[in-house]
Amino acid sequence: MDLQDLAAWGEFLGGISGVVGSVGVIATLVYLATQTRLNTRAVEASRDAIMAQIYQARTDSRRRNLEWMIDSDAVKSIGPPMPDGHTDLSWVRSLAGEELARFRQMMEISMLSMDNHVYQHQQGILDDDFYRSYTVRAIRTQAPIWKELGLDPRNWRKAFAEEVDRIV
Repeated sequence: MDLQDLAAWGEFLGGISGVVGSVGVIATLVYLATQTRLNTRAVEASRDAIMAQIYQARTDSRRRNLEWMIDSDAVKSIGPPMPDGHTDLSWVRSLAGEELARFRQMMEISMLSMDNHVYQHQQGILDDDFYRSYTVRAIRTQAPIWKELGLDPRNWRKAFAEEVDRIV
Protein backbone atom coordinates (compact mmCIF):
# COMPACT_ATOMS: atom_id res chain seq x y z
CA MET A 1 0.00 0.00 0.00
CA ASP A 2 1.49 3.32 -0.98
CA LEU A 3 1.06 6.77 0.46
CA GLN A 4 -1.84 7.68 -1.84
CA ASP A 5 -3.82 4.61 -0.79
CA LEU A 6 -3.28 5.48 2.87
CA ALA A 7 -4.41 9.05 2.21
CA ALA A 8 -7.56 7.75 0.47
CA TRP A 9 -8.32 5.48 3.41
CA GLY A 10 -7.72 8.39 5.78
CA GLU A 11 -10.20 10.56 3.89
CA PHE A 12 -12.73 7.72 3.82
CA LEU A 13 -12.42 7.08 7.55
CA GLY A 14 -12.54 10.82 8.23
CA GLY A 15 -15.79 11.09 6.26
CA ILE A 16 -17.33 8.19 8.16
CA SER A 17 -16.31 9.69 11.49
CA GLY A 18 -17.86 13.01 10.40
CA VAL A 19 -21.16 11.28 9.63
CA VAL A 20 -21.05 9.33 12.90
CA GLY A 21 -20.26 12.55 14.78
CA SER A 22 -23.16 14.36 13.09
CA VAL A 23 -25.56 11.54 13.98
CA GLY A 24 -24.28 11.69 17.56
CA VAL A 25 -24.91 15.46 17.73
CA ILE A 26 -28.44 15.05 16.35
CA ALA A 27 -29.20 12.23 18.80
CA THR A 28 -27.90 14.39 21.67
CA LEU A 29 -30.09 17.31 20.59
CA VAL A 30 -33.19 15.07 20.38
CA TYR A 31 -32.42 13.66 23.83
CA LEU A 32 -31.94 17.13 25.33
CA ALA A 33 -35.15 18.43 23.74
CA THR A 34 -37.08 15.47 25.16
CA GLN A 35 -35.59 15.92 28.62
CA THR A 36 -36.32 19.66 28.55
CA ARG A 37 -39.95 19.02 27.60
CA LEU A 38 -40.37 16.43 30.38
CA ASN A 39 -38.75 18.74 32.90
CA THR A 40 -41.01 21.63 31.85
CA ARG A 41 -44.10 19.46 32.34
CA ALA A 42 -42.89 18.37 35.77
CA VAL A 43 -42.22 21.97 36.80
CA GLU A 44 -45.66 23.08 35.59
CA ALA A 45 -47.38 20.23 37.46
CA SER A 46 -45.42 21.09 40.60
CA ARG A 47 -46.33 24.78 40.25
CA ASP A 48 -50.02 23.93 39.87
CA ALA A 49 -49.92 21.71 42.96
CA ILE A 50 -48.17 24.43 44.96
CA MET A 51 -50.75 27.03 43.87
CA ALA A 52 -53.55 24.70 44.92
CA GLN A 53 -51.86 24.22 48.32
CA ILE A 54 -51.52 27.99 48.72
CA TYR A 55 -55.21 28.46 47.93
CA GLN A 56 -56.17 25.69 50.32
CA ALA A 57 -53.97 27.18 53.06
CA ARG A 58 -55.56 30.59 52.47
CA THR A 59 -59.02 29.08 52.76
CA ASP A 60 -58.11 27.08 55.88
CA SER A 61 -56.53 30.10 57.56
CA ARG A 62 -59.53 32.33 56.89
CA ARG A 63 -61.90 29.62 58.07
CA ARG A 64 -59.97 29.07 61.32
CA ASN A 65 -59.86 32.80 61.99
CA LEU A 66 -63.61 33.10 61.63
CA GLU A 67 -64.84 29.81 63.12
CA TRP A 68 -65.62 31.45 66.43
CA MET A 69 -68.20 33.61 64.64
CA ILE A 70 -70.09 30.62 63.34
CA ASP A 71 -70.15 28.90 66.72
CA SER A 72 -72.64 31.30 68.15
CA ASP A 73 -76.28 31.01 69.07
CA ALA A 74 -77.04 34.03 66.89
CA VAL A 75 -75.74 32.34 63.75
CA LYS A 76 -77.19 28.94 64.67
CA SER A 77 -80.62 30.53 64.88
CA ILE A 78 -80.40 31.73 61.27
CA GLY A 79 -80.97 28.28 59.87
CA PRO A 80 -79.67 26.48 56.82
CA PRO A 81 -78.89 28.23 53.50
CA MET A 82 -81.73 28.60 51.02
CA PRO A 83 -82.51 25.56 48.90
CA ASP A 84 -82.05 25.65 45.12
CA GLY A 85 -84.61 27.80 43.37
CA HIS A 86 -85.69 29.61 46.55
CA THR A 87 -85.73 33.35 45.86
CA ASP A 88 -87.30 34.86 48.98
CA LEU A 89 -84.47 36.78 50.64
CA SER A 90 -86.63 38.48 53.26
CA TRP A 91 -85.02 36.39 55.99
CA VAL A 92 -81.60 37.79 55.00
CA ARG A 93 -82.97 41.34 55.06
CA SER A 94 -84.39 40.70 58.53
CA LEU A 95 -80.92 40.12 60.03
CA ALA A 96 -79.38 42.95 62.01
CA GLY A 97 -76.52 43.74 64.33
CA GLU A 98 -74.29 40.90 65.47
CA GLU A 99 -76.46 38.32 63.73
CA LEU A 100 -76.01 40.11 60.37
CA ALA A 101 -72.27 40.60 60.92
CA ARG A 102 -71.71 36.95 61.77
CA PHE A 103 -73.85 35.70 58.92
CA ARG A 104 -72.01 37.98 56.49
CA GLN A 105 -68.70 36.57 57.73
CA MET A 106 -70.05 33.06 57.30
CA MET A 107 -71.01 33.88 53.71
CA GLU A 108 -67.52 35.36 53.13
CA ILE A 109 -66.04 32.04 54.28
CA SER A 110 -68.37 30.22 51.91
CA MET A 111 -67.44 32.54 49.05
CA LEU A 112 -63.75 31.98 49.79
CA SER A 113 -64.33 28.25 49.76
CA MET A 114 -66.22 28.44 46.46
CA ASP A 115 -63.39 30.53 44.96
CA ASN A 116 -60.99 27.80 46.06
CA HIS A 117 -63.19 25.13 44.45
CA VAL A 118 -63.39 27.09 41.19
CA TYR A 119 -59.63 27.60 41.15
CA GLN A 120 -58.88 23.95 41.83
CA HIS A 121 -61.40 22.83 39.19
CA GLN A 122 -59.86 25.20 36.64
CA GLN A 123 -56.45 23.71 37.44
CA GLY A 124 -57.81 20.18 36.92
CA ILE A 125 -57.37 19.24 40.59
CA LEU A 126 -61.05 19.10 41.57
CA ASP A 127 -63.03 16.55 39.56
CA ASP A 128 -66.03 17.47 37.41
CA ASP A 129 -68.55 15.36 39.34
CA PHE A 130 -67.88 17.07 42.66
CA TYR A 131 -67.69 20.47 40.99
CA ARG A 132 -71.05 20.11 39.27
CA SER A 133 -72.86 18.37 42.12
CA TYR A 134 -71.62 20.56 44.95
CA THR A 135 -69.79 23.72 43.90
CA VAL A 136 -72.05 24.81 41.04
CA ARG A 137 -75.16 24.11 43.14
CA ALA A 138 -73.73 26.00 46.14
CA ILE A 139 -72.78 29.01 44.00
CA ARG A 140 -76.21 29.05 42.35
CA THR A 141 -77.86 28.91 45.78
CA GLN A 142 -75.61 31.35 47.59
CA ALA A 143 -74.92 33.99 44.91
CA PRO A 144 -78.23 35.81 45.55
CA ILE A 145 -77.41 35.89 49.28
CA TRP A 146 -73.90 37.22 48.55
CA LYS A 147 -75.45 39.95 46.44
CA GLU A 148 -78.01 40.80 49.13
CA LEU A 149 -75.18 41.09 51.68
CA GLY A 150 -73.06 43.27 49.36
CA LEU A 151 -70.46 40.54 48.77
CA ASP A 152 -69.40 41.00 45.16
CA PRO A 153 -67.39 38.23 43.46
CA ARG A 154 -65.88 40.91 41.20
CA ASN A 155 -63.86 42.01 44.24
CA TRP A 156 -62.20 38.58 44.24
CA ARG A 157 -60.31 36.81 41.46
CA LYS A 158 -61.45 37.74 37.96
CA ALA A 159 -61.79 34.08 36.98
CA PHE A 160 -64.01 33.45 40.03
CA ALA A 161 -66.28 36.40 39.17
CA GLU A 162 -66.59 35.18 35.58
CA GLU A 163 -67.47 31.66 36.73
CA VAL A 164 -70.11 32.97 39.18
CA ASP A 165 -71.63 35.04 36.34
CA ARG A 166 -71.63 31.97 34.08
CA ILE A 167 -73.28 29.76 36.72
CA VAL A 168 -75.87 32.25 37.87
